[in-house]
Formats: sequence, C-alpha cells, structure tokens
Amino acid sequence: MAPPMPVSWEESRRLCKGTGIHLVFIESIEELHFLEKIIRNMTTTEYFIGLQKQSGEWRWISNYRKESTSKGYLQWETGEPSGNGNCSKMYLNTGKHLRYDDLRCDRRNGRVGYICQRAVKCNDEKGMSQEQYCIFRLPFSNRF
Repeated sequence: MAPPMPVSWEESRRLCKGTGIHLVFIESIEELHFLEKIIRNMTTTEYFIGLQKQSGEWRWISNYRKESTSKGYLQWETGEPSGNGNCSKMYLNTGKHLRYDDLRCDRRNGRVGYICQRAVKCNDEKGMSQEQYCIFRLPFSNRF
C-alpha cells in the first residue's frame, strides 16, 4: 500500500507490528517472483521490506522469531548496498525486476509503500501442520 502520509521504514515496521504481523521478508526466488507479479500491476513500485543491517550484517527481521536471521533471498541492485543506511526497500528496476536498495531507517518517503506478512498454520498433503506465509498489502481488504 502507498500510505496516505509519508512513512519511514521504522514507522512501516511499527504499523505492521501493531497489527500482529511484520514487514515482508523474502526467503526464496519464487517468493521474489510472486511479489514481482503483484507489484508490476500496481501504481506503487517501491516498498519497505524487513531487511535491516545489524552489527554489520544484513538480516531479515521477523516479529515471530526470537532472533533475526541472515537466511533468505538477497537481490541487491547493482552498486547496492551503497552504505546509505541500515534499512531497505525493494523496487522494480528498469527491467521490471525487484531489486533491493539500502536507505536510512528514519527517512520518510511518500513514494514508498510497505508490504506486511503474517504466519498462518496450514496442513500439507500429509495432514501435517506447517507454518507458511500469506502476503498482505495494507489495507487488509487487498489480500493476496
């Protein structure tokens, strides 16, 4: 969602967390391609993601895990991360592919939206419960 007022990475994370979910983190190339397909059809093409630099290392931040993880899929744009900040956004580059860019965590940007993600319990084909994720755009009426 493109917020009605400019928000920062920190504010977007707080908004997601306030509803019991977190900024999206991308664990595979398939998830990245899934998001690319959705974002190509939207007017907002830049989104804050749950990737943050901590202790010199880029990590995916989750409200569900006690510790952040360095696992996941990283698709930086050429020349990125450039050292502009400790937080990140993803955007469609000129080739219409999602790439990541680093930015300051406290800088507000009216062109950048955010995607929240929440865990749901699902059953696999064997009837076993496993944790999967559903991607949401805010407001919640636009569910994917």
